[in-house]
Amino acid sequence: MDINWLEVVAGFILGVTPVLIRQLYFYYRFSRSPGKRRYLGRWHSYWRSTTGIGIIGHEQIEIRYSFVRNTLLVRITSESLDGRGRVMEYAGTISERQGVVRYWYLRDRVTQVQETWVMIDPYYDPIDMTEGVQVTVDLRGLPVATGQLISRTELELEELERRIPRAIIGTDPVESFLLFHAQDGSEPFVAEVESDMSRSESDLDEESATP
Repeated sequence: MDINWLEVVAGFILGVTPVLIRQLYFYYRFSRSPGKRRYLGRWHSYWRSTTGIGIIGHEQIEIRYSFVRNTLLVRITSESLDGRGRVMEYAGTISERQGVVRYWYLRDRVTQVQETWVMIDPYYDPIDMTEGVQVTVDLRGLPVATGQLISRTELELEELERRIPRAIIGTDPVESFLLFHAQDGSEPFVAEVESDMSRSESDLDEESATP
């Protein structure tokens, strides 16, 4: 069977052209957005530990733009417990300016752990350092928010202590439930259910004892 290579090539080009035009359009929009381009490159990332003990963590991140995916790829390197480098790669996006902030939406491509960074977006260019809040989950899988800072250069601990707030905002449904009942003087519903069950059993005993 003879293959008309001219038709094959023409069909391939016609099929690829819309996709290529779409990607070029996205890249054009990205290249015309200096607010996003100025985040590209290498950074030092610092955050307050979600455990509440005050430790400041440090990671090195590299942000680059993926033409194929039309997204920012964030490569994060941090020290592991054995002293070797631990590398995690997050795929993420940076939102348009929302007031004075930009939202970073990050997802670890292996563990699927998600983080949202709400970072101050300065009006000057280039950016040497900016601060914000990291929203993630703690070791128990509960939502927590902690201070976040990124810098082009490595910072001393004294400066980090001044810039990163010590407060950690978290929530624990069980703790909140128990605290609520402790404050209003009532007992948790578990105790109420048990008391209802005991009353029901006593009622049954009385009914069985009645001739």
